[in-house]
Amino acid sequence: EAPSLEDVLEDVCGHVSRLRPPLQADNRNLRYNGVLSVAVTDAEGNPAADATVLTMAGTRWVAGPIEDRTRIRGRTSDSGLYRICWVPLDVPLEVVALSGDERLDRGAFEEAATLADLFPGRVQEITLAPDAPYRTLFLQVDDPRRRVPPGAL
Repeated sequence: EAPSLEDVLEDVCGHVSRLRPPLQADNRNLRYNGVLSVAVTDAEGNPAADATVLTMAGTRWVAGPIEDRTRIRGRTSDSGLYRICWVPLDVPLEVVALSGDERLDRGAFEEAATLADLFPGRVQEITLAPDAPYRTLFLQVDDPRRRVPPGAL
Protein backbone atom coordinates (compact mmCIF):
# COMPACT_ATOMS: atom_id res chain seq x y z
CA GLU A 1 0.00 0.00 0.00
CA ALA A 2 1.30 3.46 -0.89
CA PRO A 3 1.95 5.92 1.95
CA SER A 4 -0.53 8.73 2.52
CA LEU A 5 0.19 12.19 1.12
CA GLU A 6 0.56 13.47 4.69
CA ASP A 7 3.24 10.85 5.39
CA VAL A 8 5.12 11.73 2.19
CA LEU A 9 5.05 15.47 2.97
CA GLU A 10 6.23 14.79 6.51
CA ASP A 11 9.09 12.70 5.14
CA VAL A 12 10.09 15.44 2.67
CA CYS A 13 9.75 18.38 5.09
CA GLY A 14 9.97 16.78 8.54
CA HIS A 15 13.26 18.62 9.22
CA VAL A 16 11.55 22.03 8.94
CA SER A 17 9.58 23.27 11.94
CA ARG A 18 5.99 24.32 11.40
CA LEU A 19 4.76 27.76 12.41
CA ARG A 20 2.97 27.65 15.77
CA PRO A 21 0.58 29.00 16.84
CA PRO A 22 -1.33 29.49 13.60
CA LEU A 23 -1.72 33.03 12.28
CA GLN A 24 -5.10 34.65 11.80
CA ALA A 25 -6.27 35.63 8.33
CA ASP A 26 -9.69 36.81 7.29
CA ASN A 27 -11.08 35.73 10.72
CA ARG A 28 -9.74 32.18 10.40
CA ASN A 29 -6.62 30.28 11.42
CA LEU A 30 -4.04 29.72 8.70
CA ARG A 31 -2.93 26.13 8.36
CA TYR A 32 0.74 25.79 7.43
CA ASN A 33 0.50 22.35 5.81
CA GLY A 34 1.49 23.16 2.21
CA VAL A 35 4.66 22.31 0.33
CA LEU A 36 5.57 24.28 -2.79
CA SER A 37 8.27 23.06 -5.15
CA VAL A 38 9.62 25.59 -7.63
CA ALA A 39 11.39 24.54 -10.83
CA VAL A 40 13.33 27.42 -12.40
CA THR A 41 14.75 27.51 -15.92
CA ASP A 42 16.50 30.08 -18.07
CA ALA A 43 15.14 31.39 -21.38
CA GLU A 44 16.52 28.32 -23.22
CA GLY A 45 14.81 25.90 -20.83
CA ASN A 46 17.97 24.91 -18.94
CA PRO A 47 17.82 24.53 -15.14
CA ALA A 48 18.68 27.85 -13.47
CA ALA A 49 21.16 26.93 -10.73
CA ASP A 50 21.63 29.37 -7.86
CA ALA A 51 18.61 31.47 -8.83
CA THR A 52 16.95 33.40 -6.01
CA VAL A 53 13.33 32.48 -5.35
CA LEU A 54 11.24 35.02 -3.45
CA THR A 55 7.89 34.09 -1.95
CA MET A 56 5.46 36.32 -0.12
CA ALA A 57 2.17 35.29 1.45
CA GLY A 58 -0.65 37.62 0.51
CA THR A 59 -0.10 40.07 3.36
CA ARG A 60 -3.45 41.67 2.62
CA TRP A 61 -4.96 38.48 4.06
CA VAL A 62 -2.87 38.38 7.25
CA ALA A 63 -3.75 40.55 10.23
CA GLY A 64 -1.66 41.31 13.30
CA PRO A 65 2.05 40.70 13.88
CA ILE A 66 3.57 38.73 11.02
CA GLU A 67 6.44 36.32 11.44
CA ASP A 68 9.14 36.20 8.76
CA ARG A 69 7.63 33.01 7.33
CA THR A 70 5.35 35.19 5.16
CA ARG A 71 8.46 36.39 3.24
CA ILE A 72 10.74 33.60 2.16
CA ARG A 73 13.99 33.86 0.22
CA GLY A 74 15.94 30.87 -1.02
CA ARG A 75 18.20 29.58 -3.78
CA THR A 76 17.71 26.84 -6.33
CA SER A 77 19.86 23.74 -6.46
CA ASP A 78 22.15 22.84 -9.37
CA SER A 79 19.09 21.25 -10.98
CA GLY A 80 17.09 24.50 -10.70
CA LEU A 81 14.80 23.22 -7.95
CA TYR A 82 13.76 24.83 -4.69
CA ARG A 83 11.28 23.52 -2.11
CA ILE A 84 9.38 25.61 0.41
CA CYS A 85 8.00 23.61 3.33
CA TRP A 86 4.90 24.40 5.37
CA VAL A 87 3.44 27.33 3.46
CA PRO A 88 -0.07 28.51 4.36
CA LEU A 89 -3.06 26.93 2.66
CA ASP A 90 -5.93 28.96 1.18
CA VAL A 91 -3.80 32.13 1.02
CA PRO A 92 -2.44 33.56 -2.24
CA LEU A 93 1.35 33.24 -2.51
CA GLU A 94 3.36 35.50 -4.80
CA VAL A 95 6.49 33.89 -6.26
CA VAL A 96 9.25 35.28 -8.48
CA ALA A 97 12.63 33.93 -9.57
CA LEU A 98 15.71 36.12 -10.05
CA SER A 99 18.74 35.05 -12.05
CA GLY A 100 22.08 34.74 -10.28
CA ASP A 101 23.13 38.01 -11.97
CA GLU A 102 20.26 40.05 -10.52
CA ARG A 103 20.83 41.97 -7.33
CA LEU A 104 18.14 41.92 -4.66
CA ASP A 105 17.50 44.96 -2.50
CA ARG A 106 16.75 43.11 0.74
CA GLY A 107 15.38 46.24 2.39
CA ALA A 108 12.91 46.77 -0.43
CA PHE A 109 11.92 43.08 -0.23
CA GLU A 110 11.25 43.37 3.51
CA GLU A 111 9.28 46.61 3.14
CA ALA A 112 7.26 45.90 -0.03
CA ALA A 113 3.54 45.35 0.31
CA THR A 114 3.65 42.87 -2.60
CA LEU A 115 6.24 41.26 -4.84
CA ALA A 116 4.33 42.61 -7.83
CA ASP A 117 5.27 46.12 -6.65
CA LEU A 118 8.96 45.18 -6.89
CA PHE A 119 8.84 43.02 -10.00
CA PRO A 120 5.92 44.16 -12.19
CA GLY A 121 4.87 41.62 -14.79
CA ARG A 122 7.15 38.89 -13.43
CA VAL A 123 5.29 37.54 -10.40
CA GLN A 124 3.14 34.41 -10.42
CA GLU A 125 0.44 33.86 -7.83
CA ILE A 126 -0.54 30.43 -6.55
CA THR A 127 -2.89 29.27 -3.80
CA LEU A 128 -2.47 25.83 -2.26
CA ALA A 129 -5.80 24.25 -1.33
CA PRO A 130 -6.30 21.88 1.62
CA ASP A 131 -7.17 19.05 -0.79
CA ALA A 132 -4.01 19.73 -2.86
CA PRO A 133 -1.33 20.82 -0.35
CA TYR A 134 1.62 19.89 -2.59
CA ARG A 135 2.13 21.83 -5.82
CA THR A 136 4.93 22.50 -8.28
CA LEU A 137 5.35 25.90 -9.90
CA PHE A 138 7.45 26.34 -13.05
CA LEU A 139 9.22 29.70 -13.39
CA GLN A 140 11.64 31.22 -15.84
CA VAL A 141 14.28 33.73 -14.79
CA ASP A 142 14.35 37.06 -16.54
CA ASP A 143 17.61 37.77 -18.33
CA PRO A 144 18.61 41.29 -17.23
CA ARG A 145 20.62 41.71 -20.45
CA ARG A 146 17.42 41.36 -22.51
CA ARG A 147 15.48 44.05 -20.65
CA VAL A 148 14.64 47.24 -22.45
CA PRO A 149 15.98 50.23 -20.48
CA PRO A 150 13.31 52.75 -19.37
CA GLY A 151 12.67 55.34 -22.07
CA ALA A 152 14.25 53.22 -24.83
CA LEU A 153 10.97 52.48 -26.58
